[in-house]
Amino acid sequence: MNGEFKVMVIGAHPDDCDITSGCTTLRLAEKGARVRYVSVCNGNMGHRTMPMKELAARRFGEAQAAAKALGVEDYAVLDHGDCTLEPTLELRAELTRVIRRFAPDVVITHRTCDYHADHRATGTAVLDSIYMLGVPLFCPETPVPETLPFVLYSSDDFSLPRSLRADMIVPVDDVLDQLLDGWICHDSQTAEWLLPEYGIDPATYPKDVAGRKEVYRTKIREMVNRNLALHRDEIQRVFGGRKLWGVEVYEISEYGRPPIEEDFELLMGE
Repeated sequence: MNGEFKVMVIGAHPDDCDITSGCTTLRLAEKGARVRYVSVCNGNMGHRTMPMKELAARRFGEAQAAAKALGVEDYAVLDHGDCTLEPTLELRAELTRVIRRFAPDVVITHRTCDYHADHRATGTAVLDSIYMLGVPLFCPETPVPETLPFVLYSSDDFSLPRSLRADMIVPVDDVLDQLLDGWICHDSQTAEWLLPEYGIDPATYPKDVAGRKEVYRTKIREMVNRNLALHRDEIQRVFGGRKLWGVEVYEISEYGRPPIEEDFELLMGE
């Protein structure tokens, strides 16, 4: 591709992009795509004891380390506090500028029915920005790009108002180890915040990187196996009897341009 295909993943917090789309973007980067991540919030409340200012600085550094591990050319962290995000006009304009400057072929973001208010606000603000990308008098200081993106919703297992539709299915088998390299960079989350939520005793969490990767290999297996179960019929239709370790799944949004055949081949092909 010679860097011609550009991917932007916009998540709410400095690890959401990695968790939802890390394998997909790894595979695309290996094919020559340019990948950028954007975290709308700065991560300043993703801890139980650490002061917010110090935590935001720490999470920015973790995001930069993860970007190197995952082949991401830039991991932007915007200056919005956790648990306070709203889909305001100001945020719409900010994201419009961010997307226009990179002019991606595809934008991946949260659905608007997610469990976290920051995720829902991010998804709404991104969708509100997508149409505005083509309105020259909105944020006129940032020119309208020649190509407008198609939009994908990253996978979730929420059923209301309806379950995610598996329009694009990406195998993860060949890049799992690299994904774990990126995940472990988010040490404030993988070693301190998420453990109790995952039913892991922090006192037993391995100190070495190899041991930590094995713990999270198990968690990723649970996540991708859930995708395999939720979207069994669609996976069977696309991949037939091929045995897959796991998949990342996306729904095509009605916002943005419709993806073309080459887009499907690029994201889902080997």
